[in-house]
Formats: sequence, structure tokens, C-alpha cells
Amino acid sequence: MLNVACGGTIHQDLYSIADGSFLQHNPKRSREEAHHVVDVVSGSFLEKRTGCTSLPVNSFHHQAVHRLGDGTRVSATSSDGVVETIERKASPWYSVQWHPETMVNCLHSSTLFAAFIKHTKELNYDTY
Repeated sequence: MLNVACGGTIHQDLYSIADGSFLQHNPKRSREEAHHVVDVVSGSFLEKRTGCTSLPVNSFHHQAVHRLGDGTRVSATSSDGVVETIERKASPWYSVQWHPETMVNCLHSSTLFAAFIKHTKELNYDTY
């Protein structure tokens, strides 16, 4: 949704365009469990917040970023090339395709979710 708001596009349904090479991004597993790993882009907001170059995640989606919106950049991808995180420096904001709020026993997820809460508290909504 955020990518589209910036003029980008999405794959409406990964599995309708897939040649069988996509990971299962909508697994029938617990939300608390990681389902696959994402590769984090060096220097990205995600790397700065977590200190990691790869992260186990629990993504549940059938849509994904196709063409990036204006002012956005990729922060992480899965091994099948699906964009899992984007960020926008001008605002600043970031978006993840997984649910760190449900992976409470995972340090990087807790760190990322805490950073989100801290950041939203610091925002001055009068400037937007």
C-alpha cells in the first residue's frame, strides 16, 4: 500500500505469475515462527535498527512490490527475489512484509517493533 501511494506498483498475486520458484509467503504455520530468511541491504534502515545482514521472518502475503515508488528503495529481499522491505528516507518511513509484532521471542523482531513505536512517538504530525 505504501509503495503504491508513492507511485509504485505491486504484483497482485505472486502465485498467479509464478513459475514455481517463489517461496511460500503464506504458509500454514504459527505466526510466532519464522518461515524464511530475508537478506538485508547494507546501510538500510533495517540494518541500522537490527544490526543484521539477514533475518528470519514470518511473512504472510500473496502480493509484493513490483516497481518501486518515487523516493523508495529496497531494504530486504527473500531468496526468491521478492521485496520484503522498503524504506523512504524523505519521510522517513519503512515497511515490512512480515509481522515482527507476533515474533515476540525473537530479538530482532522485538528490536524492530520497539524502534517503530519509539519513532512514531517522536514524529511531529503537524509537519505532515
